[in-house]
Amino acid sequence: MSSLPTTQQVALGAGASIALYWLWNYLNTWNRAPYPPGPVPLPLLGNILDMPTTLLPVGFADFGKKYGPLTFIQVPGSKILVINSYEAASDLLDKRGSLYADRPRMVMMGELVGVEGGTPLKHYGHGWKLQRKFLRQALSANAIRNNYAELLHRNWTQYLMGALNDPENLLTDLSRMLGKTVIEFAYGRDHDAEGNDYLERLRHVQQLIAKVTFGYVVDLAPFLKHLPSWLPGMKFKRDAAGWKAETDETRNLLFSQAIKDSDDSEADAQPSYTVNALNEFRASGQEVSETDDTMEAIKQSGFSFYAAGAETTDSTFRSFLLAMTLYPEVQAAAHAEIDRVIGRDRMPTFEDRSNTPYITALIQESLRWNPAGPIGVPHRLIEDDVYEGYFIPKGTTVFPSIWYAGISRNPKYYTDPSSFKPERFLEGAEPVLDPRQFVFGFGRRICPGNELAIQSVWIGMALTLWAFEIKPVGDDPALHSDLGRFTLDSVR
Repeated sequence: MSSLPTTQQVALGAGASIALYWLWNYLNTWNRAPYPPGPVPLPLLGNILDMPTTLLPVGFADFGKKYGPLTFIQVPGSKILVINSYEAASDLLDKRGSLYADRPRMVMMGELVGVEGGTPLKHYGHGWKLQRKFLRQALSANAIRNNYAELLHRNWTQYLMGALNDPENLLTDLSRMLGKTVIEFAYGRDHDAEGNDYLERLRHVQQLIAKVTFGYVVDLAPFLKHLPSWLPGMKFKRDAAGWKAETDETRNLLFSQAIKDSDDSEADAQPSYTVNALNEFRASGQEVSETDDTMEAIKQSGFSFYAAGAETTDSTFRSFLLAMTLYPEVQAAAHAEIDRVIGRDRMPTFEDRSNTPYITALIQESLRWNPAGPIGVPHRLIEDDVYEGYFIPKGTTVFPSIWYAGISRNPKYYTDPSSFKPERFLEGAEPVLDPRQFVFGFGRRICPGNELAIQSVWIGMALTLWAFEIKPVGDDPALHSDLGRFTLDSVR
């Protein structure tokens, strides 16, 4: 008699497994509060068929229209909570920040490629707190104004002079300039004596990270990372090992040069976050036993600047340029303020910031209209929680739905939310939700570089409006994305 199971036995075994799963699930849930509302999960598949397949921010906002402020989703290996109201996001992520301060596990990108040590993705704990300590000191409004205002003003001025001569590469040069700026902020230089181009190296690392953010089975089945890389189907492990080596090499190269610059008082590097942090650490007289953790915190937080530091500024400035082509009356009002406060005989400086409320409102509206992170960076719940009568289990991944109808274009918070109206933020207008309260994140994971982004965008907008008029290219001004074409006209 064959020892192989019959079809009937296989069917019975599968049925028994499913029955046991549902029995376990029932026994585990009968005496607690229900999950938040959401689509009904299928056996084994969960809600994988309910997940948005194209525009995730729009799909998440649609969940809010159907299920309300909270939507609970179960997919193989994960439980997900989508938040579609500012109140719920603030209640959970701000007011209960200690519970929601962790980041989800990212096996391929974080553990195998090795980028989980950086500040944005690092798990909540001692190492992350050390990184935040250094970042808070370096990224305060006063520190930026005192140490880096000249860097921001110089790089934006050079960029706009280049745009005048080569308007076809306006957006490409914008990304390059902002990348160069955050690298100089982090390391005090954009190359070393051996000819290593920091920007090109970091761009390459960013491209590697983009490859591994989604789509790997090891993120659904983490045990696979422990299997030998020579097995069939384990190519991802061989790829990850190579990408990790490249990432580590770049991180160590930049940090080693920063240590040299810290050692050499006559180095040609500018003041920078990493060198300043190293100098402060050495001057503090800390015990040698603290060296490893502290040096690692400085290295990892400095390396995080490029990935996290340029994106918000780049996205916000692109939204500003687009809005100026679509809303010429807004541009005219901004020009009027620049002419009234600054005039034509000098360039804007940071001292003008407090006297330009319309430019500040322009920044707020650009942040709201098209936020850089439309679904934020996900949080992870550290312990079980109950909110508004709903049970949220430990380990749940939490997405704040920021864009579209979630928060930033929700008519609950903004009248005519799809239109670009900076005046909604001016003094005397009806009070509205300040987008700076949500576009930079929530709670303990709020972006520590938000003030750097705001100051950079302010000087960029002020200089652009002082020097140029922004016009659409062609007869049809109805541009629908920043892929549309516009130009800077230097007639001012």
